[in-house]
Formats: sequence, C-alpha cells, structure tokens
Amino acid sequence: MDRPPSAHSVHALSEDEESAPLILSADGAFSGPAATAIPQPPPSPASARRARSRHRMASRLFQVSAVIFFVLSTVASVGHFAPDSATRLVLGARMPDFSGVDGSSASKRTEARVNRQLIGDIFRGVDPFARSRVIQPDWTYPHTNWQPVFFEHLWTQYVRPNHGTLDFYLEVGSFKGGSITRLADLLKEKCPDWRKVSLVCMDPFSGDVNMWDWNHNKGTKFGHDFLDTGPDGRPQIFERFLANVADKGHQDMVLPIVVGGLVGMKLIDRFHKTGRIDQLPSVIYLDSAHEKDETFLELEQAWKVLRECGAILGDDWAWDAVREDVVRFAEGRNLPALPIYDKYEQKTPGLVLGPKGQWFIVKNGESCKFDANGTWGSASQNVRIDAKIASIRDRGKPCSEQTTLAYAGEFGYEIQGVVPWRYNEAISTGCDLKTAGLAGTRYLYFFSKHHTTVGGHRGPLPLPNGNPIGNDPHVPELPKTNWKMPPFPSFFGEKGIRYDLRGMVPGPSNKPIAVVFNKYTLEWGNTPVNYLDIESLRSLLNILSPVYQVVYVRLESKKLGDSGEGDLQDFKDKDVIRQEYPSTILIDDLYNEATMDYNLLLFGVASQADLFVSVQGGNCVIASLWGKPNFIYAVKGGELRTGAFKNGWMGQLSGADHESFVTVYGKREELIQGVQEWMDGAALWRRS
Repeated sequence: MDRPPSAHSVHALSEDEESAPLILSADGAFSGPAATAIPQPPPSPASARRARSRHRMASRLFQVSAVIFFVLSTVASVGHFAPDSATRLVLGARMPDFSGVDGSSASKRTEARVNRQLIGDIFRGVDPFARSRVIQPDWTYPHTNWQPVFFEHLWTQYVRPNHGTLDFYLEVGSFKGGSITRLADLLKEKCPDWRKVSLVCMDPFSGDVNMWDWNHNKGTKFGHDFLDTGPDGRPQIFERFLANVADKGHQDMVLPIVVGGLVGMKLIDRFHKTGRIDQLPSVIYLDSAHEKDETFLELEQAWKVLRECGAILGDDWAWDAVREDVVRFAEGRNLPALPIYDKYEQKTPGLVLGPKGQWFIVKNGESCKFDANGTWGSASQNVRIDAKIASIRDRGKPCSEQTTLAYAGEFGYEIQGVVPWRYNEAISTGCDLKTAGLAGTRYLYFFSKHHTTVGGHRGPLPLPNGNPIGNDPHVPELPKTNWKMPPFPSFFGEKGIRYDLRGMVPGPSNKPIAVVFNKYTLEWGNTPVNYLDIESLRSLLNILSPVYQVVYVRLESKKLGDSGEGDLQDFKDKDVIRQEYPSTILIDDLYNEATMDYNLLLFGVASQADLFVSVQGGNCVIASLWGKPNFIYAVKGGELRTGAFKNGWMGQLSGADHESFVTVYGKREELIQGVQEWMDGAALWRRS
C-alpha cells in the first residue's frame, strides 16, 4: 500500500520548473520552483548552528557579489537604472533594458484624465515611457496617411459642435507612431487645452499578416523593414514607437497600451462601465485589421465605445477588405446624410471620404444636432442635392456648343436670361447638357449633370447672342418660346424635408422662415438708393420677428464674384441686427467658406421660406424664384424704365401667379405697411 508522501520527500520538477529562473529579491531571499523543490532532512542542533553560521556568511557574500554584478552589468549595458524600476534581479533570465525617456514625463500628464486613470490602473502608477528601452527613432516608414486637414474638418464641422473639447482620442493600430505624432503636433499648435487631451494608442505591436508576409528579406516588396526585428527575431515595433514618440516630445500626451484592438476596446468598455475611467472616446482612429470581416468586427466594437456624436476615423480606403467592411457597416445603420469632402464622391449615408484613403463615420444620437430625419443642416442639403444631380440620366445626344459657354454678366441677368435658355434646350430636344459658369453657378445649373466652373469675375455685360430675351435683360415681358425657367422650388425644397437651421444656430425655432434681402453698394457710380436703411430694417424686424424666424441676407460682391460696383463699408446693418435682434440669423454666420457652397446654402434656406423682402437688383430675382410673397423696394433701375415691375413678370420666374406673389414699392414706409397688412390679413397684396 502506498504511503502518503512525507513532508520531507523529494518533489520532482517539471521541465518548465527546472528551466524557470531563480529570483533574488532585495532582501536576499530566493524564490522560484528550484529554490524550494528539494528540502533537506532536519539537522542536529550542533550541525544546525554551524550550518546557519556558514549560511549567513555565504548569504552575505552572495548578496554583495550579486549587487556588484547587478550594478556593473546594468551600467555596462544600459547606462543607468530608471528610478522607479522594480528592484529585483532575475537570474538566468535576459536582463531588461530600463534606460530611456525620463520618468518625469508621468508628471506632465496631470491634466489628461483618461491617461492618468489608465496609468494608475493598468500600469500601477508607473508611466510606460519611464521604463522604455532606448533605441534610435526611425521615420523611414513611407505610408503614414493621417491627414491633419481632414481631421480638422472632422473635428470642427462634426464633433466639436457637440462635444466642445477633445478629451479622449483612441487610436487602434498605431504601428511606429506616425499618425499619433501628427495629431499631437496639430493639437499643440492649435489647441490651447492640449494638456487635457488623452491620446491612447492600442496595438499588439507585433505586426499583422501582411507585414509578416512582406517582411521576407527585410521588406523588399516596399523597401521597408516592417517588423523591425531584433537579434532574437522578435519585432521591435513597440520600442520604435516609444522612441519615435519621445523623439517628437509627445510622451506627455501619448499613452501606449500593448494589446490587440478588439481586446483593448472591450477593456475600455468594461473600465468605463465599472467606473475605472470616466470618459469614452470622442474619436476612434481605426487603422488595425486589414482583413475582410476582421475590420467589420473592429467597427462593431468601436461603435460600442464611441461617444454619441463622435466619429470613427479610418485609413486605407483603397484596400478592398477595408472598403467593403466599412460600407457594409455604414449601410447597416440608420446614419445621417453627410456632405462630401472637397471633390470626393460617396454614396453611403454617414460616410465621408477624404484624401489619401482617409474616411470617417459619424455616430448620430438623440443629443446630436440632427433634425428628426437624421439630417444635419447644410450638410444633408448638399448630399441630397448632389445625389439628385448625379442621378440625371445621359441620353447620348449632346446639346449645342452654345451651352458650354460661360456667361460673365450679372448674376440676376444669368438667372432670367441664360439659365432658362439652357434648360429649355435640354428638355425640348432631349439632349445632354454640358454647361459652364463662373464660381457659384454649380447649383444654378442644377439640371445639368455635366457643369464646369471656370475662373473670372462678373461685370455689366449684355446677354449672349442668340438667347430668346435679346442682349438687353431689361424687357417689358418674358419670351414665349425657347425660354423655360427650371423648377427651383421643387428641386431644392423637397417635400417633407425642412432645412434645419436649428442644427446650425443655437436656440429653438419652430417658426416659419422669412428671408430679408438687402444691399448697400455704389449704383451707376453714385451713392446707394435701392436699399433698406437701418430704421426700415428695425421696423421690419419688429414686425416679422415675433412670427417668423428671420434670415438676413446682404449679398456681397466678393461672394458673387462681381468686379463692378463695390460694397461700401460704412453700413452698420449687421452690427445693429446682432446687438438688437439676436434671434435674427445672418447668413454670414451660417456660411463656412471651407465646407459650403454659398448659393447652395442660400437656395436651401430660400426653398423653405414663406415670405421674402428684397430690393432692386439680382437679389429680388432670387427672391422671386420660390413662388412665395416677395415685397420689393425699388426706386431706380432698368426694370422700372421698361415696365418689368409694372407688368409683373417677376412672379413668372417661379411659375406662380404674377398678380399675387410679387409687389413693388417706391417708398420704404409703404413696403413696411404692405408687409404689415399681409401679416394682419387686412389685404392679400397691394400692387405698385
């Protein structure tokens, strides 16, 4: 019968235990399987005393020898020992190299909350840069495509209006640090509160399938050593990342965590749910998996930890696996329509494409500045209108060469004389238009799928030869043939969709929209006459503001591309409106030159308006396109000379009854009275 093992019996070691290192702690005690595996039988008291004495002497001698060995080997191999490194020596194991970035970098993170929380939790209070092994930085990787201008567009136009500040940016797939250092450069240059930003980088730093495949013979396919392998064959990507970040001086913002993307994002989710971090990321930069379905899984997990109104930013759109997964992900969600970036085309809602394979997806939610249909102000208008234009079918029959000539006369003349001429040819002959125009005309020719914008400035030119109106745009009536006005109201004012001013301007507004046009320019070389003065504006806004959401538009020559009579600078209308009528929206405050087309913005607002006030010139032509009441102030101009106003053809520009929708006044006070009467219901209209 087998006896139970004695307390002093020999315990056989496994192969792993035999090869495990002995560990000598700072107090001279050994630990590890080999240190305790074969205890000896109890000695006699005398021999025990002698043994203890010999053991003490040997132990002290060994401690001194070990310390000398430790110091000499550390100095010889790495130069110095980081002040907060572990004070233990592992015998038989490879000596770690703890020299590197000064551990004081940890103290610079005091304002970046998520960094501080993760360092305290995952790293037990020791900044990873304080324990980094020194190798040289390497910036030879040629494919870092992170674009500062595209991130600025994403941040300023989408995330910042909802989040205010960038507190937490998560990068999944950091490689050697090219993208995160570009972002840190940008933030330190343009963000006053950059010290409060946590830039967390998650990557196993071991390379992906493609990198291992390409790295045969030191990356000959791309001329780059992707894995950066050391003498032991292990990738040194993490060490190179640390060196590169430190080389740029960004260890005060960047926190690397050596973990795969899916595990890392799940960790962020759990830490947030359990209160170990108190924020989720506003932006997640996803540049990790490049395999089909794997990218999709990462998108799913990123969506779970992304804040509402935040964005997933990505790279490598040219990769089939990445592109297909991103499109599949976006199509599977009820995402808002977003505008294209620059000249890039896209068809998937919620997805924006940018330069060098960059893309982003915006996460909508109840707290975001979207309307009930998931649209986002001018952004959704842009996408819807561009999609409509792109859907125009080519018929294989080109229109006349005349349509390709750009007109450089006044904007209002082009609307009434050139645009209907081009449109009539297209619909009457069934030909494919190829039009051209100066800046701002893309949406003026919305019915032309192939429109080219050319350079130049507008001036006082006659209409082009051959058009049905003739060379002089001032005519008593409109032509009956070869002239048809395009359907501006139905094309830009889609049924059931309301232009979302609330998404662009703070404060609720469920009121109908009224647009007040004005101008203040030299006229025929003299001082202005056809304009609404400050007192008239005050009277109008006092009447309109309680009932309407008023949008004030004073078109400036530089926005219209005019080179003729210039704007005067001493008119304080906009200052007065901002100070005395804060609920009135100035279109200047809606317009973003970098991301918007001015006329598309104007047409989007006008298509939703219920009432217009305008003055003589091109702006009264624009205001007459929509089939709604238009009160015009005019005391001088060709329209009065030829009877255009008297004969009422301005109303025909929208296809509406010209007797009912456009009236002209020669006195400002009469115009104000006409508006009041309309609103009071005392009279539908007064004809001038």
